[in-house]
Amino acid sequence: MKDEQPDFSVLAEDRGMDPVLAGRADAAIRAGLAAGKERKRGRRRTVRRRIYAASAACLLLLVCLVTIRVSPAFASAVRQIPGMAPLVDAIRQQYANDQSILDAVDNDYMQKVGLSDEHGGLKFTVEGIVADEFRMNLLYSIKGLRPDEQVELHDLSLTDGTDRQLQVGYGSSGYVTGQADGSENMENISILFSKEEPLPDKLGVVLTLRGQKYKVAFAVDTAKFGGHSRSVPMDYTLEAAGQKIIFERAVISPLTIKIEARFAKSNTMKIFGGGDMKLVDDAGKEWSVPSMSSGTNDPDRTIFTFQSSYFRKPQALYLTGTWLRALDKGKNEIVIDTEKGLLLKAPDDKVTLLGSTESGGELQLRFHLDTGRKDDNMSYNLLDGTFVDGSGSRHEDKQLGSSVSANSDETNQTLAFKYKAGAYKQPLTFTIGNYPNYIERPYRIPISLSGVWDQD
Repeated sequence: MKDEQPDFSVLAEDRGMDPVLAGRADAAIRAGLAAGKERKRGRRRTVRRRIYAASAACLLLLVCLVTIRVSPAFASAVRQIPGMAPLVDAIRQQYANDQSILDAVDNDYMQKVGLSDEHGGLKFTVEGIVADEFRMNLLYSIKGLRPDEQVELHDLSLTDGTDRQLQVGYGSSGYVTGQADGSENMENISILFSKEEPLPDKLGVVLTLRGQKYKVAFAVDTAKFGGHSRSVPMDYTLEAAGQKIIFERAVISPLTIKIEARFAKSNTMKIFGGGDMKLVDDAGKEWSVPSMSSGTNDPDRTIFTFQSSYFRKPQALYLTGTWLRALDKGKNEIVIDTEKGLLLKAPDDKVTLLGSTESGGELQLRFHLDTGRKDDNMSYNLLDGTFVDGSGSRHEDKQLGSSVSANSDETNQTLAFKYKAGAYKQPLTFTIGNYPNYIERPYRIPISLSGVWDQD
């Protein structure tokens, strides 16, 4: 039996939608998959996590977060509402590392959903959400798994109320394992929205478990979650090694602080971002990078994204750091003869090709990367998803996945990339997505929030 909701129960039916994860699906959505592994310092450890990009405008970054706790005073009151206690507790457990989510829950900035789809004794339930205009964190459960049974969320996609697939970025843990006591499993999905694809008033979650399609659709309380962002002008230029970053504005919302910037046309280097960049409020509290953050299609623009101090209402923020990642534009390529397994061009000797093989319709490339820097926590997405073959033909959306594992010495990484196999004319030229080349430049950029909170 399926849980019902007036007006939306039809959306829980199987509508025969095409899969989107076997590479990238239809041309409008261009869904892609990149399997990532988070780095844990001081030991070698693999963490399974799936990342999905349904819009070229979204760049998904996975980072290790610092655990921060907040007072559960308001959340304790919310727990007294019938049926809310399990959801509050689950959200605080799942998002213990996300300061913005914890603050949002403490301020009743959440919505209980509690809708399910069930087949063959396996029940998928959307338990609840925390959201704002730019991102949503969705908590779901799976009940009915056998002890130690592991299921993968295949064909995961998101739709609006008309069954149109949303062009958003989203990520999930990808795998769920049954508990020995038979209890249901709680997991989460993180979703990014944009100007082109804003927070919808209805959301459908579509996925496949044990070969069976599941779909749960629900109304989103946009009155609660939308329209709360604040825009703050910055007009600050940071110059480093002759390169300029012009910081234009900060956009502050309940779950996210986005700092929008552009790169000067005169720059001779491709700037990848701030290595140790932090956002600090006027009380000295640091606000971490969220588990997912968005980028931009424009190579001359970027967005630095942080967890939000929105509910703390600081009077000032400071963007601080001591070094940046950047690379000469003339060196921003890697050229490989994939048939001979030869690395023909690279920025320097930090990267070496470990192997180039074809198997099961996939072209697999493996690299060794030595950052040479122990305080660099980036898991490097070395290759862009697009490449140019020896005839000059451009191939887009061929990348099927990528993974990064870190060695125990904290500077060496093994990178693996999978592309659709093909009779490509050699060699293949890849644009570098990120690289461990550094500019030393301490900075502290003030962001005044005086008067921002007077709108409340």
